[in-house]
Amino acid sequence: MSGNISPAVSLSISLFFSTEMFLFRYIRYIYNRVILENSAVRAAAVAAMAQFGANCPNLLENVQVLLARCQMDCDDQVRDRATYYYSILATQNRSLYNSYICEGLQVKFPMSSHYSAVNIKFTSCTTCFSFFREPS
Repeated sequence: MSGNISPAVSLSISLFFSTEMFLFRYIRYIYNRVILENSAVRAAAVAAMAQFGANCPNLLENVQVLLARCQMDCDDQVRDRATYYYSILATQNRSLYNSYICEGLQVKFPMSSHYSAVNIKFTSCTTCFSFFREPS
């Protein structure tokens, strides 16, 4: 071999680096939302960056740097999410990534369907729906 790279290998290398650059640009766009938007959008952007860090090991270090910057945000929800995701990503544990970042939190509201059914049964508007009221 004279050091020439086959076309298939060359194509796979170029696809790898172009995909990596595309993902890095996308993460940068998401981080710009952290800088420019309101607190609800910033919190969602932090969660999106964490998902990229959990699913793309090559970009994990960059995502951790951006999450560390988000820990200094003026809004407490953004700071809490950034700290939460940063600490999970710092463990380098794939099972934690899957449980707490990729799949999200599985929250069940067992009584909410009962409350909805009770609320539908009311024929008058004299009693309002409330999660705090005990079912009768």
